[in-house]
Amino acid sequence: MTARELSGGAGPRVMPALVLAALMIPAASWGGGAAVDAEAGVELFLHSAAEAFMGRDAAKVRSFFSENFAGPFRIPKMANLALNQAMQSAESIDAGFETTAVKLASDRAFCRVDLNLEFHFRGNNDKKISGPYIIWLDRNGADWTITDVIAETRDWSLPAGAKTVAWPDEALTFPAPEGWDAYPVKYPEARRGVHFVSPDLKAIIGVGVIGLPLPVTLTEVVNNQKMVDKVFKGSKFVNQASARLAGSPAAVIGIEHNLGPRMARILTVMMIRGRTLYALTLAVTPPEELDRFKPVFDRVCAGFSLTGIPKAEQAQTTSGVVIGGKYTNPVYGFSVTAPADWKVAPMSDQAARKSGMLFGVQFRAPKGGSYVLAAAKKLPGPVPLEMLQDGQMRGLRVIDPQVTSSDEKTYKINGLPARAWTYTFTMGKKRKRRQLFVMQGKRLFFLIAEAAPPSEFDQLSPAFTRIFDSVRFSRSEAK
Repeated sequence: MTARELSGGAGPRVMPALVLAALMIPAASWGGGAAVDAEAGVELFLHSAAEAFMGRDAAKVRSFFSENFAGPFRIPKMANLALNQAMQSAESIDAGFETTAVKLASDRAFCRVDLNLEFHFRGNNDKKISGPYIIWLDRNGADWTITDVIAETRDWSLPAGAKTVAWPDEALTFPAPEGWDAYPVKYPEARRGVHFVSPDLKAIIGVGVIGLPLPVTLTEVVNNQKMVDKVFKGSKFVNQASARLAGSPAAVIGIEHNLGPRMARILTVMMIRGRTLYALTLAVTPPEELDRFKPVFDRVCAGFSLTGIPKAEQAQTTSGVVIGGKYTNPVYGFSVTAPADWKVAPMSDQAARKSGMLFGVQFRAPKGGSYVLAAAKKLPGPVPLEMLQDGQMRGLRVIDPQVTSSDEKTYKINGLPARAWTYTFTMGKKRKRRQLFVMQGKRLFFLIAEAAPPSEFDQLSPAFTRIFDSVRFSRSEAK
């Protein structure tokens, strides 16, 4: 098979996440000609997709992707918004790729490509996404559609013939499925990841190690998965059960996921230890073939072993200081205090940086899942608080057009401009939030109080008010 390349110009520039999202967005499919062979047809399809990017035609780009494609945004509606913003803002787009491998089996195609996407924006603000990617395509009749795009990583590889994967930095080993190809993959939130692909392309076994910047319970993770039907149209949460993984309590969940022309059945085993989430997943298309691959998945789970503490957790430090219910960050001259019976969980400096923040701390209510998050991030320059609030609400309306806001308040904290407001929205279930923005030069400090359902927010309102009113900045930092 001949590698193909394509490059050209036309379009806007965007944030790296938006560029990545543009690579994986929803919609219809495109039919290749019957006269070309299958591999050439797949490559021609991908070339046409690249041309659509260069033409800055959002609707045409969407036509190459499955309707529920979401990319790193996790929510198809947010991915659509990102694509629209990218296409409208870019002055030009260069799109190029080189195909390094194509595998076809029945109505599925697996492509490895070296990708080069460059978005050109005003102000010499080019954004570039490049490197190795895996592209999955599914066919319905004569029409192909892109159902997934995953970044590969080359910082490790599984030696030929190896029967065990060992990640020393994660103090982790597990068996490699015999006869399945291994592809190291990376996600923004994962420290390590690998996909094993069955020879007939019908099944994928994934193993991921995800650092948790703040404490999360397994119940909260499972409840989040239960909302899959609210996010991905036609998908549904099937069941859940308890199990053990590496000697620790684990949750097992089943989902039928609608990502393309055919449903996929996804079985996931999850376990949390310390500030790390371990997730092992079996994805099978079509769902009725799950039982054929489950014994292979069960062997991977049975051999999953932790031998110590991950290096990332050993190295974690925080610039924040907690005394009682008060959190103080002397580096940024910031403090906030919660009621004495609330749990205080500072984010490590390493996790904060990975999340794009300067620092972060979470206060959790004594009961239930209600919380207050206090954090800060650096912006390119000062931004009016009204503009930041408007952007926040516009993004939420993509998820819930019925979102409503109230109790807006503009004031000052230690001489710094502050703006707070309350809003109610539905994301899986109805939620109520109070949010605060404080601008200090290029630094945006913010607090988010959330409870679900809204009645719980109202019960906790006095505690939320105390926390928001306790925010202080040191005199030197407030200047």
